Amino acid sequence: IDESVLNAVLRLSLEAAPILGCRFIESETAVFWERRSDISEIELLSLVETPDVEPELQRFIEKSFSAADCQVVAMILRNRSDTVCVKINHACADAGGLKSYLRLLETMYNQMLEGGRCAQEFSPNFRSGQERIYSLPHIEKVKSGMRDEPPSVPTVKFPWLPGPDINQVSLSRKLPQALFESMANYSRNIG
Repeated sequence: IDESVLNAVLRLSLEAAPILGCRFIESETAVFWERRSDISEIELLSLVETPDVEPELQRFIEKSFSAADCQVVAMILRNRSDTVCVKINHACADAGGLKSYLRLLETMYNQMLEGGRCAQEFSPNFRSGQERIYSLPHIEKVKSGMRDEPPSVPTVKFPWLPGPDINQVSLSRKLPQALFESMANYSRNIG
């Protein structure tokens, strides 16, 4: 894996999926996503050369996101072969979104290696389970592009198997304000 190309692709992907370059802000009056002003200074990709991949992988997995973090991080574990690890905050992408994001990275990475222009598109799957969050009035909607053809067979070993996309469905129900506030207060008190 060429780490400079992957790092550039990660940065470009923040333009394709702006929510990944945001931090989640909770105040007394509102909650909202705020685009980070220091995005160019954030380390999105780390490279770890190690004789034993498993402990490094566990450390990467166990490190949690904070609300102030960038919503995506990646790591290359270098041993006899390279392993690319990508982690997305579940607050902005579900499992289908992660799958779509990995396809986007794979496509952009291959296009950059071939010297071509990177397509910055997401399939609608990116936000399949998060539609309710994006539709809130104070959160700017993220536009997604449509891909007519399936992604190419990967030349990079991303954990992806070809197959049909399965669109997930989420249901929501409107609660009376008093009940919602009671549940929110209970959650705050319990932790």
